[in-house]
Amino acid sequence: MKNIIITGGNGFLGRYIKAKLIKENFNVHNIGRSENSSIDLTTQSPILENTLFEKVIHIAGKAHSFPKTQGEEEAFYQVNLKGTKNLLKALNSLSIPPKSFIFISSVAVYGLIQGELVSEDAPTNANTPYGISKLKAEELIIKWCIKRKVKYQILRLPLIVGTNPPGNLGDMKRGIEKGFYFRINNNMAKKSVVLADDIAGFTAQEHNISGIYHLCDGFHPSLNQIEGAMEKRLNKKIIISIPLLAVKGMARIGDLFGYIFKKEMPISSLRLKKLTSTLTFDDSKARKELGWRSKNALEFIEIKI
Repeated sequence: MKNIIITGGNGFLGRYIKAKLIKENFNVHNIGRSENSSIDLTTQSPILENTLFEKVIHIAGKAHSFPKTQGEEEAFYQVNLKGTKNLLKALNSLSIPPKSFIFISSVAVYGLIQGELVSEDAPTNANTPYGISKLKAEELIIKWCIKRKVKYQILRLPLIVGTNPPGNLGDMKRGIEKGFYFRINNNMAKKSVVLADDIAGFTAQEHNISGIYHLCDGFHPSLNQIEGAMEKRLNKKIIISIPLLAVKGMARIGDLFGYIFKKEMPISSLRLKKLTSTLTFDDSKARKELGWRSKNALEFIEIKI
């Protein structure tokens, strides 16, 4: 059995990847907090068994939150950057380095609100603690892999779709279930998405090319299409639909309260801009160089999410 190290194997995406690797008969060494382990990569560098590892899949990271304090901002760097440093330190102790390294990064490294079929060559202008910490972790990993002659794939992922998702998709699901979610009328802004199950399948494959890649489902649905698929899955209708002009007025009020109370409101002009702007990413590089294949995320949402 081939040995694989993964971090964050108990998280949302990690569970998909770990299950796929076990099904494919890999011997999975999970680093991170779990029922059987108290290892915290933010505070310690784990001691690894000196064996031959086929690959490392670094999934562990902090996301899905908006920092409100300096301490919360610092947490992104502790988890995403310092955690990566401690992992690399542990890997340095191996007499033979792993053959390959997969890092789960994010399209947040571009710092974009809008754009169509953005390529991996686009400038990286990360402007959030999450995006900046992911970008710095990428740089560390690439430098380490080149030095140790390890093949690497940096996967910059968009919104990940799976059962019981965290983040914005999870908020949408709960909002529709409870009846307090509202739809912006005719919001045809397209968003790139990708299935967690497809990512898991990709990580179980052999790839002998190093590089930075986007993985998307290739369909780039609109926000209204995602909402419609969620309605079908939950058998619930979104009762409240609001014209864009009215939402803009609500966002301006949110801006005012945000300025007064010095914190980000649930609705603001910036958040509205993100919701109503198309932001899609081109994954043709991964399809051509790595044989990336994907399924339609909307079809999954309609029957499984």
